[in-house]
Amino acid sequence: MKTRVLLAGAVVAGAISVIAATMGEASPKLKAFAEAMGSAQSFSASYTVTPIGSGQEAVEYKVALAKPNKARLETPDQITIADGTTVTVYTKADNSYYKKSQNDAELMGIFGSVDATLWRTFFKPGSVTNFAGSKDAGTKQLGGKTLNVVNVTADPKGEVTMRLYTDQADNMIRKGELNTPGQGGTVATSVLQVTECSMEANSDLFAFKAPSGAKEVDMSAVVAGVWLTDFNKALSAAKASNRLLVVDFMASWCGPCHMMDDEVFKSDKFKTTVAKDFILCKVDVDLQKDIAAKYGITAMPTVKFLKGDGSVVHEFVGYGGPDAVYSEFATAKSKMP
Repeated sequence: MKTRVLLAGAVVAGAISVIAATMGEASPKLKAFAEAMGSAQSFSASYTVTPIGSGQEAVEYKVALAKPNKARLETPDQITIADGTTVTVYTKADNSYYKKSQNDAELMGIFGSVDATLWRTFFKPGSVTNFAGSKDAGTKQLGGKTLNVVNVTADPKGEVTMRLYTDQADNMIRKGELNTPGQGGTVATSVLQVTECSMEANSDLFAFKAPSGAKEVDMSAVVAGVWLTDFNKALSAAKASNRLLVVDFMASWCGPCHMMDDEVFKSDKFKTTVAKDFILCKVDVDLQKDIAAKYGITAMPTVKFLKGDGSVVHEFVGYGGPDAVYSEFATAKSKMP
C-alpha cells in the first residue's frame, strides 16, 4: 500500500479537539443565531451564492427544514428531500430520481458545502457555536436594515473564514462573505445573500412528488459517480460491483477539502472520465467519528481507496492540485480487483 502526502499543511484531525474546546466561547450574536434556529420547529429560505472574481454567475438555492429530521435542498441541478425515513434525490436534467434510506449521516450530508453548513444549525446548534473562533464586529446598515456583524474563523488554521450579517429583529443570517483557500495560496471569496427567510416551512415540501414523466432508477444503477454518505452501503456497493471504494475523509470546516471538492470532484473531467470507475463516499469526520477512528484518520483531507472487504489498497493525504489528485486516482485504478 502506498501513501502520498500532497500538502504538508493538511489540517490535523487532532484539531477537532481544539474546536470542541472552544465551545461556549462563541460570539453572543452567533449564539443568538444558533438559539433561534435550534428553537424553531421549521425554517425555509431562498438564497444565492456568488463567487467573486471568477466570472461565474450567482447560484440560486432553496432550503426548507422541519424538526426532527426533515429537509429539502434545491439547487439548479437537483432537489434532495429527506422525509424522515427516506432521502430522495431528483436530477433535473435527466428527469430521474433515486431513493436511499435516511440516517443522520445522510441528513447532514445534504449540507456539505461551506454555505450550507450554516443550516445544519437547525438540527445541531453546536455546529456553528463550536467553530474555532467568532467575534462580534459591531453593526452595519444594509438594505435599510441594521445588521449585526460577526467575524468567524471556521477552522483552527484560519483558512476558512466568514463574515456573517444577522438581522437584529430575528437573529437570522441575511448575508455572508465566505473565504476559502484557492489554488496557489489565493483566497476564494463567495457572497451569500438570503433573499427570503421564514421560521415556517410548508409540510408539503418534504413529500417528494415525481414530476410528469420522471423515471425512478435503482440506487445500484447510479452509485458509480454519485457521492454517498452511508459508508456501509457504499462498501456493499463496492463489493457487489467489484469496484474500489473511494472514501473522502473530510470536515465541513476544512478549507483544502472544499478546494479539492470544487476543483476536482465537481469538475466535468472527474465526473465523466474518472468517477464512473469507482464507488464514491464522503465521510465527515465530525459526524462519523467511529469510521474515522477505524481508519486512523489524522489529517484532512485523506482519501483512501478500499476493496469491498474494507481493506486499503491506496491512499493520499492533503490536496496538491487537480493533476496530483488525478495521478493518485490513476494509480488506484491500476490496483482495482
